[in-house]
Amino acid sequence: MITEFTNHLVIKDENVDDQTHDIIKVSLRKEENKWVVYSIEELKTEDPLYHTKTYEVISSNITRTVTIESRVYHSANGSLDMVIKMDQTDEEEVSFVAQEKANPNLKLPVHLLYEDDGYYVVRISDLSSNWEALAFDLYQENEEKETVNVDDVMSDSETDSTEEIDAHALITTLYSDQRKVKKEKEQKPNKNMRF
Repeated sequence: MITEFTNHLVIKDENVDDQTHDIIKVSLRKEENKWVVYSIEELKTEDPLYHTKTYEVISSNITRTVTIESRVYHSANGSLDMVIKMDQTDEEEVSFVAQEKANPNLKLPVHLLYEDDGYYVVRISDLSSNWEALAFDLYQENEEKETVNVDDVMSDSETDSTEEIDAHALITTLYSDQRKVKKEKEQKPNKNMRF
C-alpha cells in the first residue's frame, strides 16, 4: 500500500510556514484473520520550506513592519540581492547577518548597496551552489553601549564590577529557500556580438 501525507506547520510568531510532502510504502501481510504491517519504507521526502514570501508584511517589536519587496539569485556569481522595506520607529543603524543551511557555521558577506527612507538593497555573496536555504537576520544597532552591573546579575560575587556590552536587538529573521527564489536569467552569448 502506498500512502501520501502532506504536513503543514505554521508558527505566526516566528514567521514559519513549512510544508512537507511524504510518500511511504507500507507492506502488509495477512496472518490468520487480520492484516499486519511488516515494513514501512519512505519513498520520497521533501525538506520543509523556510521561505518568507515576497510582500509578506512581518511585524516586529522594534520596527513596525519588515517586508521583502524583491529577491533575485545570481547563480553565476553566487549572490542573492534583496530589497527590504522597514517602517522604522527611529533613525537607528541596521546591521545584517546571513547564514546558509548548507554551511550553518559560516557567516556570509553582506553588502549594503543602497539605503534610503527605510529601503535597504543588500547583496549576500559567497553562497555555495547548493545553499538550500538562507537565514537573514536584521539587527537594530544602538549607538550607546549599555553598562551592566555584574553584581546585579551574579549575586554570589564579592567584587563590584561593571562591564560594557554592545546593545543591539534582533529585528527579525527573513528566510529564503533556493527552490523558491527567482533566478536571474542567464544570458547566452550573442554570436553576432563584436568586440
